[in-house]
Order: sequence, then C-alpha cells, then structure tokens
Amino acid sequence: MAKVDEIQRKLASCRTFLGPYSGYGELVTRTIEDIKRMEDLMTEPTKENASKALQIIEEIEGRIGPYGSYVPDLMVDLSYMKDELKKI
Repeated sequence: MAKVDEIQRKLASCRTFLGPYSGYGELVTRTIEDIKRMEDLMTEPTKENASKALQIIEEIEGRIGPYGSYVPDLMVDLSYMKDELKKI
C-alpha cells in the first residue's frame, strides 16, 4: 500500500524548498508548478492520477537531473515518491 500521506508531505516539502529559488528562472518555476499539479493529483490518489504524477516526476527528473548534485534531498524525495506512486 502506497504511503499517500508521506507523498503529500514530501511534495509540500519540495515546493517549500524550491520556493525561495523561483526567481532563478523558468526551470525552477516550472518545477514548482509541476509539484503543485502533483499535489492536486494526490488529493484523489487513483491509479490514473498516480500515473500522471509519475509522468510529471519523470519530466522533473529529466529537467533537473544535471543539477541533481546541487539538490540531493530533492532528488531523494522524487525517487521515494516515484517508488510509492508505483504502488497505487
């Protein structure tokens, strides 16, 4: 069983972490918007919504992958959420 509450906490944490960096450019802004979309999806954690959230995570990972060493906690949280979403 997926830990939806933990996914929601991690999404909020990621958004809070990235918030102060929103002025650094479109990459950060788009990532924050994607996290908000995932938060909306997880208010109703269906298989379809989990699948959409997984797609968003893969987009985020592709976008920030080259910068992953600068945000290791974010990368770990994304990986955790990805694993949990697959359980839905």
